[in-house]
Amino acid sequence: MKTSLIALAFLLLITIPFAIRADEACKVLLNWHSVPESVRNTLNQDIGPIAERGGAFNPTDVFSDDTPHNRFFGACLRGNRIVVAIERGGMASAFELVEFVGDKKIRQWYRPTPSGPFTPAVAVPPAGR
Repeated sequence: MKTSLIALAFLLLITIPFAIRADEACKVLLNWHSVPESVRNTLNQDIGPIAERGGAFNPTDVFSDDTPHNRFFGACLRGNRIVVAIERGGMASAFELVEFVGDKKIRQWYRPTPSGPFTPAVAVPPAGR
C-alpha cells in the first residue's frame, strides 16, 4: 500500500502542469523585446511576425500587406518559466498563450480576449483558474 502511494505521489508530481498559477508571483513583461530572444525566435518561426504591444497588426483574415497578424499582449516570467500572451487576428480572434521552460515550448492554449490590461491572471491555464 505504501509503495503504491509513493508511486501515485511521484506520478502526480511529474504530471502537474508547469504553468504559472493565479497565486504565484511573476515578473510582468509588457515589452516584446524584454521576452528572451530564444522565445521570440521560436514564436516568430511558429506563428509568423509579431507586432509590439499596442503596435499595428492585422486583426482580419484578409492579407492586404505585410502587417503582422499577431501582436504581443504581455508575458509572465518566473524563474526559467515564461508564459507569453499573443493576440491573434482572424475570424476566431483570440489570445494564444504559450508556455516555455527555458528555451523549450511545453504547451499552448487559447482564451477569449481579456477585457482589461495584461495581468498575471491572463497567463493562468484553464485548469489552474
